[in-house]
Amino acid sequence: MKPLYYILLFIFSFQNSKDSISLKTFSKKMKHSFTINSKAKDFYNIDSKNLSSSIEKLSLKAKKSHKNIYGQTTYSRINIEKYDFENEELCKQAKDILINCFPRSCSKIKKGEEIGIKIVPSIFLLGKKSIIVAKIPCEQVDEKWENFKNTLIETYKEPKTEIIVSKCGKVIWK
Repeated sequence: MKPLYYILLFIFSFQNSKDSISLKTFSKKMKHSFTINSKAKDFYNIDSKNLSSSIEKLSLKAKKSHKNIYGQTTYSRINIEKYDFENEELCKQAKDILINCFPRSCSKIKKGEEIGIKIVPSIFLLGKKSIIVAKIPCEQVDEKWENFKNTLIETYKEPKTEIIVSKCGKVIWK
C-alpha cells in the first residue's frame, strides 16, 4: 500500500507546480486584451548552453491602440519565452549564466541591486525548473504591460520564484 501512496504523491506534486503551466494556457488569460501569435522571434537567448528540455515562445499584440511616448498611435507588442528544465540543477546553471551575462550588455547583476544597463522593459521569473521572460519596446509601455506583468506573476510565481524587472535602461531585482 505504501508504494501506491508514494507514486500518487509523486504524480500530484508535479501537477500542482506552476512551472508546468504552458504559455498557451497562460495566453488564454490574456485573450481579452491581446491577439496571440505562436510564432515569436528569439530575443534574449537565455539558454545559450542548450540546458533546457523545451522552449515555448509567444507574441502578444494588444487589441486596442494607445498613444506612445512620441504621441504616435501604436499597439503594445509583448514577446514571451518560457524555458523548461529537466531538473532544478540545470535550471540553476541557466540562471547563473543569465545573472553573470545579463541580456543586451552582458552585464553581471547582483541579487537585490539596481543597475543601469542597456535594456528594454522586461520581466524575468526564475522558478525552480523554469525561466520565463517577457519584453516590450520602451515606447509601447502602458497599463496593458503592467496588467500583463501582474497576471504573469500571479500565474507562475511560487514561494521561491525570483523576479527581475527591467525598465528602459535599468534592472531591478525584486
